Amino acid sequence: MRSLLPALLLVLAQGCSESDDDDDGPDAGTFALTIGCTGPACGLTGAMKIPIHEDDCLVAPLLTITLPAVTTSAGDPVVETLNLERRPYCIEAWLDVDTDGTLSSGDAIDSVGGIIATPAVDTPLLFTLDALEP
Repeated sequence: MRSLLPALLLVLAQGCSESDDDDDGPDAGTFALTIGCTGPACGLTGAMKIPIHEDDCLVAPLLTITLPAVTTSAGDPVVETLNLERRPYCIEAWLDVDTDGTLSSGDAIDSVGGIIATPAVDTPLLFTLDALEP
């Protein structure tokens, strides 16, 4: 396994504080992303896009992380860690093969779609790019 940006740390500061007034847990958590591939999505090169949405994948992303020059390879997933404020997010992953910045025909996608989760301690998120955008 390889990490393209081993020290990628992302903090969304909205509402974060040094202490938790409600004493119901930490204000931040981590997602441990593993992005693999199968079939037609393997062997492609492009910019890996990781859109991070608030609560729901149907709203515009709060931000999108871009990992440039990624080549997908079976058995060699992209591994990244995201530190985020502890609240629900929808995380997606796709490979922008034509590097036009938009999801378009021929880009590698996870046919299952986004994952809705709240980060805790190394909350695992597994994506498998397994199809091409029509």
